[in-house]
Amino acid sequence: MTMMLRKQVAVRETQRRALARLRQDIADIEKRDVRFDAAALSYGQTEKPKMFLPLGVADLDQKLGGGLMRPALTEIYTDGARDAGALTGLMAAILSLSTATDGWSQKPVLWISAAGVSGETGALYGAGLRALGFDPTRLFLTAPKRLEDALWICEEAARTRGLGATVLDVRGHTAKLDLRETRRLHMRAQASTQPVFLLRQSALPQTSAAPQRLTVKASTSHNSEVLSGSDFAEIRPGSIGPPGFEITVDKNRNGPAGSTYILHWNAHERIFFTPPKSRTDRSDTFTQHGLAAGRGRPRYGAQNQNQNERFSTSATATAAEAAHFIA
Repeated sequence: MTMMLRKQVAVRETQRRALARLRQDIADIEKRDVRFDAAALSYGQTEKPKMFLPLGVADLDQKLGGGLMRPALTEIYTDGARDAGALTGLMAAILSLSTATDGWSQKPVLWISAAGVSGETGALYGAGLRALGFDPTRLFLTAPKRLEDALWICEEAARTRGLGATVLDVRGHTAKLDLRETRRLHMRAQASTQPVFLLRQSALPQTSAAPQRLTVKASTSHNSEVLSGSDFAEIRPGSIGPPGFEITVDKNRNGPAGSTYILHWNAHERIFFTPPKSRTDRSDTFTQHGLAAGRGRPRYGAQNQNQNERFSTSATATAAEAAHFIA
């Protein structure tokens, strides 16, 4: 009897110590200074890596502490399948940014599509990606049938320095992407100094070790401008402008969270820019345009002369949607 009690006490003590270690690990993750990490200088690296990828929008970059973190896991969410094109388009734009000065926009990218991702929204489409300024020849695609395999591939890819980035595209909520798993991905990104992006379609944010999390929705597009920068520059009413994204900073370890920005993407110069009203409330946008951003289809049947205007003001990230091809 005494021996059994001793064993039970030993088991409880082991569990108590394991729980204490786990709490300490979580505290270390939350307190770690992301601007310098010893892991980022491992594997014989003698030079401090670039820690941030600036998006080129001063206010947003300042809020993020300098931009998106490079040696880190970054999460990007969308809460519905209707915005899957915006999610893919934003990711393609980030991977193509010309604001990076170290060859970021030329490095190969591994894109892992977990099971169920392409069933409703379609597979990645090279012509659509190219329209967004992303060179599809940089892309390595894999679509494992099990989420466990997708996670294993992502972890192994995150170890290598040969890739510019690793993208894991997942649909829906899953308990397998918990704090422990996201911490593993984050630490591997830190060790290799290369980013890992976790795309979550039709999902709600959950506990994660990612220091930055964005949510994205398709936004309205303004009219396009021809001969921009010249004396003959002209806004063309009724035309379809560049893809637009409504981005909310949902989690930000380097500064305040909660701000929402409307960003447009110039696929030719590969830069983000803000329309005249750079930050807006969704209700103002709906009132101005009469349509909800992200639903993105004109309602025909009214006066014929207003159709072009309707299509222009309600156009969502058109090129971003083209990045998905549904057979």
